[in-house]
Amino acid sequence: MSNNEVEIKYLQEIESKVGNSTPILGILVLVGYILTISVSIMQGAEIGEVMPIILIGGVVATIILISLFTILSKIALWWVPSENVAES
Repeated sequence: MSNNEVEIKYLQEIESKVGNSTPILGILVLVGYILTISVSIMQGAEIGEVMPIILIGGVVATIILISLFTILSKIALWWVPSENVAES
């Protein structure tokens, strides 16, 4: 196996490991987001009062997800040993 083939296989394995966690994290953030809005409305908040929570929550959730995936991909690059990829 050439060096490039090993590198491509290595990157594909990382992509599959990092990519598999994406939907789960997205769903968790979405559930937390919906719960926050639901609890606010149940406690008697008006839609006008909930709108800032929706807007801020959306921005924060997006920033958190982007940061998380960046960190996850860096950890995966560091953590996945390249010998395992070469053997498979």
